[in-house]
Amino acid sequence: MKTINCTVYLFALFSVLALNASAQGEDYIYTKAGSAVTITGYTGAGGDLVIPSVIDGLPVTTIGVNAFAGNELITSVVVPNTVVEIDNFAFIFCQNMTNVVLSDSLTRIGKYAFGDCYALTEAICIEIEEVMRKGEMSLRTSAK
Repeated sequence: MKTINCTVYLFALFSVLALNASAQGEDYIYTKAGSAVTITGYTGAGGDLVIPSVIDGLPVTTIGVNAFAGNELITSVVVPNTVVEIDNFAFIFCQNMTNVVLSDSLTRIGKYAFGDCYALTEAICIEIEEVMRKGEMSLRTSAK
């Protein structure tokens, strides 16, 4: 019984360490401007993606142009409430992404930010209807 508990404990510990490394920005290409971070690219394994709210001690406020464009490994995305802007084409052609969760802190969603995400069936938008109207064609997809 002690061996099983020790194994479970070590697995849990390594899982937490791996999550913390990713949450600190290991899988992201980013720029710093003043006291904020803009994510400009992603090198991670994909799957269910939770964008970190902080990288290098600074809040992530923007997802840049083409940051995740064409990434077929991403299946879902949760955008934290520190992000106020999702730039043009940020997630365009993420063809296996089925859902996205956006927070009410967003002030801008750029053109075609989620364009041609053919598998996208659910976008949970928390009180951002006005932002969605401003982000002309943000969720538009072309006919297949």
